[in-house]
Amino acid sequence: MGARHTAFGEQARRWAEAGRPGPHGLLLRSPTLEEAEQWIASRPRGAPAPTEETRAFVVESRRAATRRRTILTGALATGLLVALILAGFAFWQRSVAVAQEQLAKEQRDGAAAQEQIAKAQRDRALLNVSRFLTTRAEQTLAGGDPELAALAARAALPSTAAAASSPTRTAGSPKCMSAVTA
Repeated sequence: MGARHTAFGEQARRWAEAGRPGPHGLLLRSPTLEEAEQWIASRPRGAPAPTEETRAFVVESRRAATRRRTILTGALATGLLVALILAGFAFWQRSVAVAQEQLAKEQRDGAAAQEQIAKAQRDRALLNVSRFLTTRAEQTLAGGDPELAALAARAALPSTAAAASSPTRTAGSPKCMSAVTA
C-alpha cells in the first residue's frame, strides 16, 4: 500500500510542479485512475492519508476521463446520426431510381407500341397508294396509253431493295407519281 501511496503522490507532485496542466499530459488514465480511486476509497487503518495535492490530482484525472468519455460518446452519436441520415438518403435515392426505371420501362413500351402503330399506318398508306396506282394504270391502259399504264403499274409495285433501306422509296415515289398523275 505504501508503494501506491508513494507512486500516486509522486505523480501528483510532478503534476502540481508542472502547473496542474489540463487533460493532455500528466493526468491519470484507466486503469491506473481506477486503482488510485480504489486506493483512496479503501485506505486501510493506519495507512497514511493521501495529501490534498494527491486528492486534487485524482479528482482532476477523473474529470478529464469523464470529459474524454463525453466527447467520445458525442462523436460516436454524431457519427451514428450521420450514418443514419446517409442511409436514409441512400434509401430515398434508391426508391427514386426504381421509380424512374419503372417510368423508363413504361415509356419504352409506349414508344414500341407507337412504333408498331406508325409502321402499320405506313403500310396501309403504301397499300392505298399501290391500289390507287393500280387503278390508275388500268384506267390509263383502257384509255389507250400502254406506256403510261406500264409506268403506273411499275410504280404500284414496291421495290424490295428500296423498301428495306427507306420506306419512302416504295410504291408511290414522287418520280413515278408525277408521271402517272399528270
